[in-house]
Amino acid sequence: MEISVEKINKYITLDNQIHELELKNTRKKFEDLQRRLITLQEQNKSLKADLAKKSKKMEAEKADVDNLSKAMEQTVLAKGKDGYKEEMQKEEAEYLEALAAQETTHKFLTQNEDEIKMIEEKTAQAKIEFEKLDKLCQEHEENINSIFKGSYGSTLENKLEADLDMYLGKQRLIGIAHYKWTNGRVLLKHSYSQLSMATKTWEKMKTVPFSDTNKRYQEATKVRNNLIAAILNITNTHSYLDKIKFPYLSIQEIQTLQKATDNIYADMTNQDRVEHAYKCYDTTLQRCDALLQWFEKVINDTIEMDMKLNKEQVEETQKHLRAERMRLMKELADQHQIAFDVDQSAFEMGEPKKDDQEQGMQGLDVKPAGDLEQENTSAPVQRKIADLPSQDQIFGDMEMIKKMHDERIDEYQKVVNLNKARVDQGLEEKLAERRQKRKMQEAS
Repeated sequence: MEISVEKINKYITLDNQIHELELKNTRKKFEDLQRRLITLQEQNKSLKADLAKKSKKMEAEKADVDNLSKAMEQTVLAKGKDGYKEEMQKEEAEYLEALAAQETTHKFLTQNEDEIKMIEEKTAQAKIEFEKLDKLCQEHEENINSIFKGSYGSTLENKLEADLDMYLGKQRLIGIAHYKWTNGRVLLKHSYSQLSMATKTWEKMKTVPFSDTNKRYQEATKVRNNLIAAILNITNTHSYLDKIKFPYLSIQEIQTLQKATDNIYADMTNQDRVEHAYKCYDTTLQRCDALLQWFEKVINDTIEMDMKLNKEQVEETQKHLRAERMRLMKELADQHQIAFDVDQSAFEMGEPKKDDQEQGMQGLDVKPAGDLEQENTSAPVQRKIADLPSQDQIFGDMEMIKKMHDERIDEYQKVVNLNKARVDQGLEEKLAERRQKRKMQEAS
């Protein structure tokens, strides 16, 4: 074993630098940004293909309107003025629906590309700190290996390091879950606000005369813009948590709302359709409210409680691991007659700074679509919500981390027992040799 004051001081310095970066959730943030970027890029390809398809349909519907307009005289002669008007209304409604679908997809694509750009910038920044952390960890490991010659200084050190790796593995899964669910909650809050505004505005349409086409068109456009933003935010919430089955606002429900949004200009022309559309918007609003409360309960009752407990376990294990390594280094220093005082105060165990928290996994990388509407000031109705997902569904396979930890401890213990058996066997052989020599001396 090799020891020096320089190596001990390097151990403390590297440990503090790594701890500072870990407080900023450097590794978890970079890994999740990478995953988010891949998801967005896949969505981008799908949206571009969908836009091309809907643009083609819109052009075909517009051509039908233009062709009917050019053939007005022939159509009037064949079907009469009322027949022509009825057919034109049908073609215009189909064109408006196709145009609305194209514009909605175009907005989705624009939002997607804006978010890709934002995540790419964040990923590039996070990569710098991630690579710095990786380099420090490698240097730290090499320094420890050079001190203890690649083996563990004690059984306790091995156990503490294995425990710490297990807790850090759990911390990573919990941190990723916290990041995704809190980002999803932000998106849902925007969605709820936008759906609320859309529902209230549509309800006011009942007071606007059907003869006031311009006013009804303006109000319908406000509703449509809020619905588009809400749909995009809910869809992105699903993409953040693609392994979770939502008890409210499934993908199928959002597709129904999307269809209603595409038909909004046709719905505003008929009282029965106005009422039907209102029920659709209001039902979606209530289910968004329930989903938001479900998210709050998952975050507050499971994720944040587990995060607090795991944080305490990490800090306690880190403290004991440092203390054991410093004790071992002190023993080595004494054996080599190197003056060295154990001072645990040299280690930094502080909380992350506010700016670091905002930049780290606790911060938000989400960019909600549309504005957060402020008209809705009433508190959501407290509901009896669906059962919460299991811990494995929220965090991933925690048991696998525990299993790997137990296997590592068992493997180490086998090595210790094997080495002990070899040492014991060596001692027995030496004692037998000594007894044989003594007998030979006595015989001579």
